[in-house]
Amino acid sequence: MSAYVAGVARNLVEGRGLVSDVIWSYAAGPYVLPRPAFDLWQPLPGFLAALPMAVAGPSFAAAQMAFVALAAAIAPLTWWIARDAAARNALAGRRAATVAAGAGMVAATFGPFLVAIAGPDSTVPFTVFAVAACAVMPRALGGGRGPGLALGLLLGLAYLSRQEAIWLGLAYVALLLGRAGGIRVAWRGLRWPMVAGALLVVPWLVRNALAFEGGLIRQTLENAWFTRSEDVFAYLDRPSLATFLAQGPGGILAHVAGGLVHGLVDVLLVPAFPVGVVGLVAFAGLRRTPALREASPLRALVISGAVTFLVTGVVFPVATLWGTFQHASGPLLVALVVLTALGLDALLARIRRLRGWSRENAWLAPLATLALAVPIAALAVTLTAAGAAREEDRMEAVAAAVGRLDGPVIADHPMWVAEALGVPALALPDEPPANIVRLAREFGAGWLLVLDTRGRYPDVLLDAPSPCFVEGPLASVEGAHLLRIVPGCTP
Repeated sequence: MSAYVAGVARNLVEGRGLVSDVIWSYAAGPYVLPRPAFDLWQPLPGFLAALPMAVAGPSFAAAQMAFVALAAAIAPLTWWIARDAAARNALAGRRAATVAAGAGMVAATFGPFLVAIAGPDSTVPFTVFAVAACAVMPRALGGGRGPGLALGLLLGLAYLSRQEAIWLGLAYVALLLGRAGGIRVAWRGLRWPMVAGALLVVPWLVRNALAFEGGLIRQTLENAWFTRSEDVFAYLDRPSLATFLAQGPGGILAHVAGGLVHGLVDVLLVPAFPVGVVGLVAFAGLRRTPALREASPLRALVISGAVTFLVTGVVFPVATLWGTFQHASGPLLVALVVLTALGLDALLARIRRLRGWSRENAWLAPLATLALAVPIAALAVTLTAAGAAREEDRMEAVAAAVGRLDGPVIADHPMWVAEALGVPALALPDEPPANIVRLAREFGAGWLLVLDTRGRYPDVLLDAPSPCFVEGPLASVEGAHLLRIVPGCTP
């Protein structure tokens, strides 16, 4: 996604408008290049990336600047949420200060957040605006115009970052309905957020309705009907309710289990260790405390995060393997950071009573968390940087080997290829070669570039060569294959 965002931002800065030189999904038209950008993804990351590009030039490093600056708000917001939770749980003095400061320090050095900064994508803006929205929800409950407008604007910005912001709205409604006073009181708390949110969201919805054929609903349904990861690039063999049901109950349940396990293990437990483990245990132990029982920012984060986890794992179990929950997990991770601080503080308080310590020793909790979290974060950042460097070197080698290609290129990594080669790119569907020839004919594409083995490509063309695909020289890049698509050929 980072390459896509950077490419759209560069087009904005260069005066070409909100368009992309990549078609990565064939779920909705128009099927043209350049194509209106952000059909399923949201536009705010592109606008944010364009701001520093306008000053420092249209480079990937410039695009990252806005996200580094915005991510600096995550730690203070986490501190704010933790301070509120400590106060609601009647913690005072050094204990309250240590819980808040410890949560902020962990957030500042937290691996998932540091890794997210590297890419100009939706993770950072969604996390910042979602957490900020949850922070102001308690004030907006009373129906005041100022807090209500602030909440609506923050929810709108969160939605323009990721569509999972709708679960933040659901969390706010849950807080409203938990108050006494019925529908009339709830409406007072809803009106101003709805007005402010609509000012940001409705224009974007109108733009998408006018720009794309088929609309968001069709794309969303197809994402829910995925039966394998390659369906994201489907061209003619599109996902449908029939293909989804053809899996049978066993196949459907297996995918749901896989989606939930992916979200739990690959997003919350392993990359976020020890915060993910400790935070979930702390939630079980603290679930009846005021910080989680009252209409608090922490409660809003937990509700929205839990719903996001369940929806992405149950409704979109295959699509989430591409990172749906990972990019939307920031608010829940902030909640787990705060729960970790609260849980370890409660554990230390109990140990202190049992052992008769004269001092609170509250600092031990954040120190222990940081001692484990910082090395893991350093490892995650190092591995991510090394992987990014390898891919950058590889794409530079591909660009040097193929030179300038004419016309659009069909590729298994279309976003990377478009940025590295400076040509329009189309996603390679995992469909028969005849479908690829038809795709090439529709867009005037003359080349097929396969960088990795995925689905049937490149093996289907190497094992049974087709006269429509003639392999070109790309021996200098291991595992990559460049094939010329013969014009007018019928496989």
